[in-house]
Amino acid sequence: MVRARTGPHGTIDPYAHLQALADACDCAVMACLGDGKVAAANGEAERLLGWARHELIGRRLASELALLPEEPSHPGGTAAPTEERLPLKLRDGTRRTFSVRIASLPAEVSGGAAILWIGIRDPDTAGLKERLRDLNGQLGVFLDHTTDVIFRLDPRGRLTFANPAARTVLGHDPALWIGRELELAQFLPPEEIHRLNLDRSVRLLREGFKNRLLQVRRRDGSIFWGLLTLAPTRYRNRRSLLGILRDVSEFYHTREALVQQHLELQQTVAQLEEAGRLQEQFVANVTHELRTPVTAILIACEVLQRDLREPPRDQEGRHLALIHRNATTLLGTINGLLDLAKLKRNAFLPRPYPFPLRPFLDGVAEEVEPLFVQKGLALSRDFPLDLPEQISSDPELLHKVLINLLSNAFKFTRQGGAAFSVRWSDRLLRVSVADSGPGIPRDQLGLIFQEFRQVDGSDSRAYPGSGLGLAIADSLTRLLGGTIEVTSVPGEGSVFTVILPLAPPARRRLVQETA
Repeated sequence: MVRARTGPHGTIDPYAHLQALADACDCAVMACLGDGKVAAANGEAERLLGWARHELIGRRLASELALLPEEPSHPGGTAAPTEERLPLKLRDGTRRTFSVRIASLPAEVSGGAAILWIGIRDPDTAGLKERLRDLNGQLGVFLDHTTDVIFRLDPRGRLTFANPAARTVLGHDPALWIGRELELAQFLPPEEIHRLNLDRSVRLLREGFKNRLLQVRRRDGSIFWGLLTLAPTRYRNRRSLLGILRDVSEFYHTREALVQQHLELQQTVAQLEEAGRLQEQFVANVTHELRTPVTAILIACEVLQRDLREPPRDQEGRHLALIHRNATTLLGTINGLLDLAKLKRNAFLPRPYPFPLRPFLDGVAEEVEPLFVQKGLALSRDFPLDLPEQISSDPELLHKVLINLLSNAFKFTRQGGAAFSVRWSDRLLRVSVADSGPGIPRDQLGLIFQEFRQVDGSDSRAYPGSGLGLAIADSLTRLLGGTIEVTSVPGEGSVFTVILPLAPPARRRLVQETA
């Protein structure tokens, strides 16, 4: 009930009385006296219409303020309230439609003149309040069913709110703690209290912290890992802390297990790398030690074959040839293992320099041609005249590549022969080695450049070898900046093509270097 204030002689102050009534309403309210002037307006009217209260008081509602289409009129006595939607003019000159409720009521002011009450409600505000109620209901459902503990503390550390998850996660009835200062020793081990420095509540109210992993104690004394966030906020114009606690024990233990597995994998990788290094070092040392006696055997065979005073008998000649042939094969395997070991430790460093191309190719062909002749095979050469006189590359590495490809062709060719050809176009050098061997199945083409890989890997394979030649050739070609392409037809043979992006050196530069 709103009491009217009286004047100095005990009379009712009409404006104070009307203002008190208007302020008691929860919607926008204005009051007019019989002369049509605004006698009172509350703060909600200011907010909706944009007019300050002092601009409204004493002005005519329609003619001066243009808030209504026409000057309001009201009869004496009491009139039933009427409600309609009217476009009202706002302070900035725009218009909005509001729900307006008008009622004429008697008042003990100005000789009992009636007062015209105008109630204004914003339909959007009504919808907003309804949405707020819906959101509040949804928030309540969320707080009741979430598994996270959500709570609020006042500046003195007293619990002012906690959701039901506090009972299921912590084992405490939140109703028993409302209004009480939290005893941290019941919720946190001493080391956690010291580590988090929770006794400095002033700092927490100002800063808080986010996603802090800590150990939390339940009511039964068990410990679990929790993720705590404390956010400083204001509630009812007072500082407070909003807290969220989540049980992450399962995730924490999973993370610890993954960290341990990661450490174990790192140790395993380190052990494998060390084992690989020792293995490579062993292969390099053994092959190096084997190459010396094998070379001595070859030299001894060649000396015996050359220095026998009398023509050797057929049996002796065959034995010497057998020793020489097998020693040569063994030396090739040893050299392949040594090259592989050097590739593993990145010991091959390309050192390109200009050198004559055609003599280089002829030298490579002449080096392997005797092998084909001994086997009754032919090695054809196709070196066109348009080849550049010189190119710039590493001849030692390129020599190893081509020897490995030609040796591979010799090994797999039993009838006919092989073709050694070179082409030069678009600053690309294409060196091809074609054999007439058994060919390579399509599903094996992507595997032949792997170390120790052979199409027939069985113990009874018809073609001996360590399976290193193509792997070494491919690795060395990539060191030179090129690639190896292979095409093959099973039963007809294979073609290996080395493609190197090379530019012939300028003639003037060559002349200077020669000089």
